[in-house]
Amino acid sequence: MEAIVYTFLLVATLGIIFFAIFFREPPRIVKLFYLIEEIMEISKFIFPLFLWFVLVIATIYSIYVGFGYPSKRLRDPFEEHED
Repeated sequence: MEAIVYTFLLVATLGIIFFAIFFREPPRIVKLFYLIEEIMEISKFIFPLFLWFVLVIATIYSIYVGFGYPSKRLRDPFEEHED
């Protein structure tokens, strides 16, 4: 249970860091084309979400492999070499 709590805290903290980095106020630069500005606005929103979803999916999958059905096939090298 502790692993799930710590994993949730890790994912939440990294999510906050991603949003703090990518949604900060951009520096004031004169825009030449309106289309470039629109693309930048869309990518500022999609890229952090994509990274956050990849992180969440990887975390959920690792918990599933570690504690779910596939964990029964995992071997413990320390248990194999006990004297």
